[in-house]
Amino acid sequence: MLKISVAVLIILHSLLGICDGELSKHNVKHVLKKASLPYKTQVTKALYELAKFRDAYKIMQEWGPLDSLPGNIIRKNRHMTMLNSRDRIPEELRLYILKILQFNPTVLDEYKKRHREYPKGHWESVKTTKPLNVSQKCWNDWTLMKNGFDLDNPGAITDWAFEMFDASGKIGPGILQGNLHFVGNFDQCNGIRANISQEKRTFNAKYCTGQEILELDIPLLDISLLLTFWHGECIPSECNAKDLNQLLKQELVPPEECDWDPLSVECIVQEVLYESISYDSYCRTPPDYDTDGYAQATIILVLILAIVVVLATFMEFCRITAYGKISAFRFKDIWNYNNGSYTNFPKDQMDNATTHLPTGLQPASGNYFQGKTGSLMPAYMIHGNGELKHRIPTANGTAHKDTSTVKEPTELNGYRQWKPLTNIERIVFTFSGISNFRKILNATHEEGSFSCLHGIKVLSMGWLIFAHTHLMGPLYAESWTTKNLLIALERLELYSFQPIINAGLTADTFFMITGLILSYSFLHFLKRKKGGWTVKKVISTSIYYIFHRWWRLTIVYAAILMVYINLQPYLSNGPIVPEQVTDRENCLTNWWKNILYINNIYKYRQGCMTYSWFLGCIMQFYWVTPFILIPLFYFPFVGGVILLLFLAGNLTALGVLNHRLESRNYTDSNQTYVLDFYYDIIMKPYTRIGPHLVGIFIGYILFKNQCQFPKVGFPKVLNVFGWAASIAMCSAIAYGTHSQFIEGAEPWSVQRAVAYETLCSLTWSLAIGWMCFSCITGYGGVADSILSWGAFLPLSRLTFVAHITHPLLLLSFIYNKRDTVYITDSNLEMWWLAHVGYSIGTSFLLAILVEWPFREVEKEIVQQIRMKRKPELNTCKKDEAMMDNIAYEHLELYDSHHYYQSKGGLHM
Repeated sequence: MLKISVAVLIILHSLLGICDGELSKHNVKHVLKKASLPYKTQVTKALYELAKFRDAYKIMQEWGPLDSLPGNIIRKNRHMTMLNSRDRIPEELRLYILKILQFNPTVLDEYKKRHREYPKGHWESVKTTKPLNVSQKCWNDWTLMKNGFDLDNPGAITDWAFEMFDASGKIGPGILQGNLHFVGNFDQCNGIRANISQEKRTFNAKYCTGQEILELDIPLLDISLLLTFWHGECIPSECNAKDLNQLLKQELVPPEECDWDPLSVECIVQEVLYESISYDSYCRTPPDYDTDGYAQATIILVLILAIVVVLATFMEFCRITAYGKISAFRFKDIWNYNNGSYTNFPKDQMDNATTHLPTGLQPASGNYFQGKTGSLMPAYMIHGNGELKHRIPTANGTAHKDTSTVKEPTELNGYRQWKPLTNIERIVFTFSGISNFRKILNATHEEGSFSCLHGIKVLSMGWLIFAHTHLMGPLYAESWTTKNLLIALERLELYSFQPIINAGLTADTFFMITGLILSYSFLHFLKRKKGGWTVKKVISTSIYYIFHRWWRLTIVYAAILMVYINLQPYLSNGPIVPEQVTDRENCLTNWWKNILYINNIYKYRQGCMTYSWFLGCIMQFYWVTPFILIPLFYFPFVGGVILLLFLAGNLTALGVLNHRLESRNYTDSNQTYVLDFYYDIIMKPYTRIGPHLVGIFIGYILFKNQCQFPKVGFPKVLNVFGWAASIAMCSAIAYGTHSQFIEGAEPWSVQRAVAYETLCSLTWSLAIGWMCFSCITGYGGVADSILSWGAFLPLSRLTFVAHITHPLLLLSFIYNKRDTVYITDSNLEMWWLAHVGYSIGTSFLLAILVEWPFREVEKEIVQQIRMKRKPELNTCKKDEAMMDNIAYEHLELYDSHHYYQSKGGLHM
């Protein structure tokens, strides 16, 4: 699977910027690069070679028809018969070779000189003799199958053999448009059971894919082709892939007529095919769940987690039913501190409970809920066994102690008396689907939050999924999945198609947002802790700083990784699935690099879930950011210099690496070029940190202005100019690559290519950063209103999981299909909408089961530890409450600073 990392239908288009003209290696190379295809695959190579074949085939049409040749070299109405077999060679290929030989007598004579005179009956003997390394059982069943659909002997036809023949792939139309995979009927084949009545035995059929590789090298004509075709084979279960390779090779043996006329053009054509074609087949063995311990363990863990969520949900439902309805969309618990425990309490019960107080023990304040101001809920609301315990703050602030008890009614307003949750209960309730459902779907922006960022995240994710829909499957796969790939690629020349090619810019958008939020929240944390540092606090804060981010990202990431490794064979099962999903195979031994977030810097060419390189970058940015922000807070000039040095290093690395890449002379159809670009530039932190640095700078400016918006003031003309410049910069980056792909375009010079690749990410992030800054400071106007739409907020909370899961869902969709796909605009639009919905649904399910429960568990445990150690932290200032809102609501794509959810900042 991916070496899954990235993409866009682009590859599709560029691998042939050649509608009617010659294939441009420049187009191929740069489209693959922009699409970030991360590994070698037969698909890209086959596509390139097919394009060459199509161009050569068109040129040969100018040579004239075969019938016009003098001497009637071709004997009309003569057919190359291959009894008891189906033809697996496209007729276009036969005609191609035939024309080459007949219109170039020198080449034909060369082949005749090389031709050996075989004894009479040689080819017939080869065709009927068991190949050397084929097992006897396989040969017997294969022979029975072939005889079972012998059209020359209708009486010998058997139902099961004819059905196996029917289920096998047949050569179809559209080869010159990219139809190279002839699938057959996967499910029909696997359901066939052969009954050999004469031998009183049975065997099952199984589906295999025959990969047919034609290496045609004619130096005299400067022709060198390496064409690949795939066809489904329904074969006896006793045969394996190695047996099938030899049996298919035997099917290419020239027919018996060639024993009598070996030097005829047709026989030489068939012999050329026999010599030039090899097979590399693979058979698909269904996974055996009964013996797969890892799959069973994964299913058990998922079920346990689901049971815990269901039980927690049921417990919360019972509590709500017993004590009354809790306010619907309340993110934060209504706290009451009492010897280290906290509780919620419905307001209607509080109001009624007040009437039962002894005279003179009315509360000092009518605020019974702890709000954002930090005020405490009156202690008289703590109940125990039907008694109201009196330890009540009075109006003058002194504590009134009363050892007497006042018996309360058994019920208040028809509800049972409220009892505080124990610490264990609070932890269990973090898994409740009711609470997490409310939190995820809450569409109300908290005060002081950067609401515009949610819209930017959601739109960027939609753009990325749209681009990946065009690529992942049609080209971003390890098997040929498309019927009309060559024609589909012609859209590459469209100006409107460039944003799909450049959808990788969405990663720079997310990096910039991460830097902005992390910078703003971290600087506020430093402000609140200014002057209060000790060695112990530095160590504990540093440990929690790293652990917090690791925990928040890793739990759901590890869950997805576990399901991918252990259940992928069960989730992708069809005729288009490749022999092995390379990315998953790497995961079996290299998964630990992902958990430690070094998968993009250590042995990265054998990476697992390669497309998740962005998580490695995000974690690494998180590690180094304090080394920029701490100096920037305490010594702004020094911090600014450090920030500029980081940026200079980023631009230098990009310039040097891109120049080295563009200056190399690649000869292997540019696949090595694409791999080098992906592994050395795309996924490295030092080449991707530029947008993150831009976000840090913007966050610093917002912090310096205290976000008392719109405190940052500047003329309206300047704001309009900033928006115009940002839109122009984004358009130039997203559409600027069009000049590479138009028909007849000259390749970019090395200098131009290096300049674009070095500056595009920085330019893009500056433009998006200005838009964010303008919206946050109150100058966004209509754009801010759109981006701050409440519906974006719930979707924004799901973008992190969607980013990890949608490539897996895309490839699972294509690998489960029973035939190759036909690309049209309407199909792609429908698939995109379906993939968006599927990704959101899957992300929501994972958020309910994994992401939010474990997120809340960590927060709950930390809060309980903090409050036991420092109860005075139960109060907070107004500006700290605003920071709570920003950090709590703003679960940005890569999980920004969340320790500010706890009042008082980070304390250990």
